[in-house]
Amino acid sequence: MNSDTYRRGTVAHREGEKTDRDLTWFDWTRTVGLSRDGEWVLFDEEGEGGGHDYTVYIRKTDSSPAIRLGPGRAIALSPDGKWALAADVKTAQYLLYPTGAGEQRQLTHDNIVHNTAHWTPDGKSIVFAGFEPGKKVRTWIMTAEGSRAQPLTPEGIVGTQVTPDGERLLARDPAGNYFLYPLHGNAPPLPVPQLHASDNAIGWATAGQTLFVRETAEKAWALRLVRLNLNTGKREFFKEVDPPDRSGILGLGPVQITPDGKTYIYGFTRRLSDLYVVEGLR
Repeated sequence: MNSDTYRRGTVAHREGEKTDRDLTWFDWTRTVGLSRDGEWVLFDEEGEGGGHDYTVYIRKTDSSPAIRLGPGRAIALSPDGKWALAADVKTAQYLLYPTGAGEQRQLTHDNIVHNTAHWTPDGKSIVFAGFEPGKKVRTWIMTAEGSRAQPLTPEGIVGTQVTPDGERLLARDPAGNYFLYPLHGNAPPLPVPQLHASDNAIGWATAGQTLFVRETAEKAWALRLVRLNLNTGKREFFKEVDPPDRSGILGLGPVQITPDGKTYIYGFTRRLSDLYVVEGLR
């Protein structure tokens, strides 16, 4: 007979280092954020090590021990690295944890189920995916102080990547078509035909009109990453990430990359099987 064990972990590649670092903490490490300087990651533990309500942590990419912030699901790290956005597992309401000195506080008190999010580049607002009871998911915006959330996109259209100038939101419809929606005003959304339905937009590069994109890879255990210039439509190969240990790999992702492309992290899910041989049974 055999027994399967499932684990989720995170690997970091840092500039100038020849080997990648395994940043897995306990048994189900789900990393959601990477600081702009590539020094810190935000993650949670959702397995036995994280407890019933999960646990949010930050950790340096040099493999220093993780710092526990509190219960919940990790959502996003603020641009200055001083705050970690998290969600209560039971209520799906947002919490803010200080990564240094300060006190935690509950950010939202509404009927929205809050999912993934990003901060705007100036750190003053939070753009998030969420839905109200009986309605479809859409993208919302609120201030980092906790103002009432306002919808940015129609129901069914979702995205949380904000352009570096803080003016537009990259979102996609159910068919996989990408658009740039204004964060302010009533201008119509702009189609982004340079992105394909099979593309996964990861984040913006230092050059404001360039996106890091994950393309479909030929190998299930690899990540193919490119830079896409939205002005010209040109795709430039960035890297193919192949995990150092492929054993039991079921999938790779998500991926976070610093704007300068020098540091990146990626998640992996692994299944390992133990085979037991029993002899002498009658």
